[in-house]
Amino acid sequence: MEISQHTWRALGMSVSGGYCLLGALGILFPHAAAVLLVGPVPQAAGTPRPIPSPAERAAFIRADRANDNFIPNVMPLLGARDLSIGLALALLGRADRWREVGIVTLAGLVLCAADVVTVYKRRGAAWGLLLAAGAAFWAFIGYGLLSY
Repeated sequence: MEISQHTWRALGMSVSGGYCLLGALGILFPHAAAVLLVGPVPQAAGTPRPIPSPAERAAFIRADRANDNFIPNVMPLLGARDLSIGLALALLGRADRWREVGIVTLAGLVLCAADVVTVYKRRGAAWGLLLAAGAAFWAFIGYGLLSY
């Protein structure tokens, strides 16, 4: 069964929409985007937490403040990256440049690979594989768009 041109175009625009949605999330809701990408720091259930010394508490507070400054400054940058790719894909699609949509989609897999590695390290194999499956679907779409 062959996939129609209309379907390939719709799939290409779904990649554009995905990038735009991720970009808007990073820009408008940086803390939510950070939790979605790297998740909360896991702690084993039932692990006793030692009472920290005053120096350890101060170090934790400094680290927490650093994270509070990090997330609102970095997540919007990642969001702008994704939004710019999504808008480029949308404009190329509007110009009926579907082969180029495929090329940009495939080139964006470099970023997807970095995201997969980050999510795998921070959230574990299940989340990493889920993101890798999404990236593989985008690779399928990009490769399919190259064919016409």
